[in-house]
Amino acid sequence: MLTPANIRTAIKALEDETGRDTFAAFNVYDEYVSAEVMVKGSKTKYDSYTYRPGKGVEEGIIKSTVFSGDQPFTLDDIAWERVPTLLKEADKKLNVADPELRYVVVKAQNDIFDTPKGLAVYLSDDYGSGYLSATPQGKVTDVYPAEE
Repeated sequence: MLTPANIRTAIKALEDETGRDTFAAFNVYDEYVSAEVMVKGSKTKYDSYTYRPGKGVEEGIIKSTVFSGDQPFTLDDIAWERVPTLLKEADKKLNVADPELRYVVVKAQNDIFDTPKGLAVYLSDDYGSGYLSATPQGKVTDVYPAEE
């Protein structure tokens, strides 16, 4: 799923299935996408969904509210075409030689902690994990490698 085309396919499927385009969370893994999709008319409530190729959109059992200070978001301004480059940069800089898990997270803007909306790319193995943060346009802002 970690290609721009696959991510866009998942977004379209989620938006078509739910009739909603605002999210509390959006995470892309190798084999699926998980999303917290905002309830229509609410700025705090969401329903969970997954998208898997071949299976489509499935509603999850989790229904909850956003974390304090997090702002619901759309995915219109995310430069998905930068994901392959961000993954390559993560491979070089995160000190995880053979990642067992790779994923991309859209991080919500948080007004309490004064953090902007952005992307995070995570790599992990049995011994640790690291991540890098980027703007929605894919410019790396911070790198947090796994400990050696």
